[in-house]
Amino acid sequence: TPSSATVTIVSDDVLPDLSVSNLTVPARGAAGLVIQVTDTTANVGTGTSPASTTSFYLSSNAVLETTDPIVGTRQVPELAAGISSSGTTQVTLPDGLAPGSYSLFAMADGPRAVTESKEFNNTRLAFIQIGPDVAVTALTAPNTAGAGSTVLVSDTTANSGMGTASASVTRFYLSADFTLDSGDVPLQGRSVPALDGGVSSSGSTSVTIPASTQDGVYYLFAKADATDVVPECNETNNTRTWLIRIGPDLVISTATAP
Repeated sequence: TPSSATVTIVSDDVLPDLSVSNLTVPARGAAGLVIQVTDTTANVGTGTSPASTTSFYLSSNAVLETTDPIVGTRQVPELAAGISSSGTTQVTLPDGLAPGSYSLFAMADGPRAVTESKEFNNTRLAFIQIGPDVAVTALTAPNTAGAGSTVLVSDTTANSGMGTASASVTRFYLSADFTLDSGDVPLQGRSVPALDGGVSSSGSTSVTIPASTQDGVYYLFAKADATDVVPECNETNNTRTWLIRIGPDLVISTATAP
């Protein structure tokens, strides 16, 4: 008489699967600097992983390529299925890096020594900005001025990046709108000394409003590194604005009536 039975097939191909589940990198760095990088490498597979190596690479884009330099490694112990290992690694950024935005990759089993069920999910990336970054962090000026008059403008120019920014000029411009462009009127500037990372320079500048300026409301721009001599990791944050009214402004200051 025919009979039926339920058969469960168990595969003997039980393999680990290593993946970097977390990566913490400083937001800024400088060429040649040693930074602290923290990662969590996990075994998300079904088999036990032998001891392995998580490798760190620096890339100028968001794609890990064979030419990207390895900048550090961390030894990861044997991991049973579902177990992870966290640790902090000293990573040395290469000398001679041009300022800019970079990707720091962490790759579980960087040397590819562990046989895994999946080999495409081993990496994780975090972004880091390399080099100095000068910007105007504070700006004050009078709220009103007259055409042909001289006003005192105060600013603070800071290097919020890492690495030394060479001496530069913070210059002031008068604009009829909120966009600084080649049609705006350049005014006086202030010399800013070389600034180490995290250091700022404050000063006041006598600025003359051109005599031909029409009455109206203008934007006074301050632009750090106005002559573009400082290679920076971010070239889009150099300006700050102040609203200033040019010309007379008649108001009734007192009034009396029976």
